[in-house]
Amino acid sequence: MSSGAERTVNPSRSRLQKAAEEGYFAHSSDFVLSAVMLSSFATLYIYADTLMAKFSEIMRSAFDFQMLLGTENQKVGSGVMLEEIFGSLPMIVVQIVGPVLLMILLTSVACSWLQSPRGIRVDVFPLRSGTWNPLHQWRNLFSLKTTGRLCFQVVRLCMVVWVFMNGFQSIVAEVGEKAVFGFERKFELIHVATTTIFQVCLVILTFAVLDGIYRRLTWWNSMKMTPQESKDEYREKYGDPRLRNRRRRFHHVLRDSLIRKSQYSRTSLERGSQ
Repeated sequence: MSSGAERTVNPSRSRLQKAAEEGYFAHSSDFVLSAVMLSSFATLYIYADTLMAKFSEIMRSAFDFQMLLGTENQKVGSGVMLEEIFGSLPMIVVQIVGPVLLMILLTSVACSWLQSPRGIRVDVFPLRSGTWNPLHQWRNLFSLKTTGRLCFQVVRLCMVVWVFMNGFQSIVAEVGEKAVFGFERKFELIHVATTTIFQVCLVILTFAVLDGIYRRLTWWNSMKMTPQESKDEYREKYGDPRLRNRRRRFHHVLRDSLIRKSQYSRTSLERGSQ
C-alpha cells in the first residue's frame, strides 16, 4: 500500500465515476442540516411580523366584541371569542407550515444536487457492522486529525452559544423595559427571537461550509493516485504500452511492405506493356 505522500497524480474520470457508483464522495450532513434550518427560520423571520399582526388583530377584535357584550354576557362573549380565535388559527398555521415545508423541500433537493453525483444517493447508516464498533481503528482517536475536528466542534459550539446568549440578553432587556402583556412588546420580542435564531443558523451554516470544504479537500487527496496506479489504470484501459508499440511497428512494417509490393507490381506491369 502506498503512502499518502506518493499520491501526486490527479484521479482520472473513470476512477471518480467508480468511486461515485460505490457511494464514496464528499458529503457533509452538517451542511444539509444547517441549510434546512437556515431556510426554515429565514421563512419564519420573513413571515413573523405579518403573522403576529394577523393574530393580534384577531385577538383585539375578539376582546372588542367581548367588551361590547358587557359583563352580563361574559360567558357568551368568551365562547364567541374562543370560537373566532380557534377558527382563524388553521389559516395562520397553514400560512406558516406551507412556506416552511416548501423551503425545506427545495433546500434538501438543492443540497443533494450540490453534493451528490447524478443518480447517486448517500447511505445514512453504514452497512458494515465493524464501523459501529467503538474499538474499530482505535488509533484514529488519538490522531491529529481527530483532535483538530474536536477543536473545530468546540469552537462552533462556543460561537453558537455566544450568539444565542446575546439574543437572550436582548430579550431579557426588552422584558425589563416594557409591559409584559403589551402587543408592541410582543412584536419586538418576536423580532429579537427570530433574529437570534437566524443568526444562530447562519453561524452553523458558516461552520458547515468550512467543514464541507475540508471534507472535499480530504476526499480529493484520498482519490489521487500514485504513478504506478496511474500506469496500471492506463494499461488496463488501453493495454500494455510495449505491446501497443510493437503492434504499431508491425502495422508500419506491413504498410510499407504493401506499398512496396504495389509499386513492384505496377513497375512490372509497365515493363510488360513495353
